[in-house]
Amino acid sequence: MAIELNGNWTKGFALDHHMQKSILLGYDELGHPHFDSKRSVIGEWVYQLKYRNQTQNVSLLVDYILQKFSGFRKSYKFNCSRPFYNRAY
Repeated sequence: MAIELNGNWTKGFALDHHMQKSILLGYDELGHPHFDSKRSVIGEWVYQLKYRNQTQNVSLLVDYILQKFSGFRKSYKFNCSRPFYNRAY
């Protein structure tokens, strides 16, 4: 589900809502919150790519984007609003 965004640009879209539901379960012994979260399909692909390094999800996301935006007659530049960083833990 692509969601049209309005703003100071020619066209803007979000691929989907990232989170469908999130319920706080409580806190661990270090005070970190834990949640029971339900992500959209797109949200899960992005989460797995970003936090679990599931790089095969890039092809899923690209295929989804090409399918959803194939009807455009004009050529548009696509920008990612959230860069992905490699983190060392």
